[in-house]
Amino acid sequence: AHADHRLARRFDGHRDPVTAVLFTEDARWLLSAAVDGTVRVWAPAAPGSPCVAVVPVAPAVPGGNAQLHSVAWAPYAASVLAVGASAGSCRIVDTKAPAASGCLRAARPGEEVLSVDWNKYNENVVAAATSVGSVQLWDVRNPRGPLSVAEGSHRFAVKRVKWSPFQETVYATASYDLTVKI
Repeated sequence: AHADHRLARRFDGHRDPVTAVLFTEDARWLLSAAVDGTVRVWAPAAPGSPCVAVVPVAPAVPGGNAQLHSVAWAPYAASVLAVGASAGSCRIVDTKAPAASGCLRAARPGEEVLSVDWNKYNENVVAAATSVGSVQLWDVRNPRGPLSVAEGSHRFAVKRVKWSPFQETVYATASYDLTVKI
């Protein structure tokens, strides 16, 4: 079978372009992240206006924007997200208490976090792919600095990072340098 390409639902509400979407594994929720610095949580099966939460993640920066590039649900905490942002950060957001959210800051000015993914075997570890070709591994309990940084993983920006669902220490990356690496 193949996908039916007819429009089933339309979800409006972001003020700026939407840059990422993600279903939960049970398809109960849909997340959308946008240039306006917010993540919206949608209930696709709900009638009417299905937006159940608007989570401010990154306030707009004077002279810049708060573009969010990527979003990932934490595999062990239903309300926790990792969000990659243009402000050079991976933000850890609890949708139940956004004000208490944390920020994992990228090392270099101007660096952007383009993709994030949680390690399925270690609930505290997030991989963050950057605009300078590196991948940073963070323990969310220690925001002072990454556990490790794979400098020069790629010659250009790493567009996507994804942990293996089968091995704790393996992740794959995709880059603008036309390569995929494990």
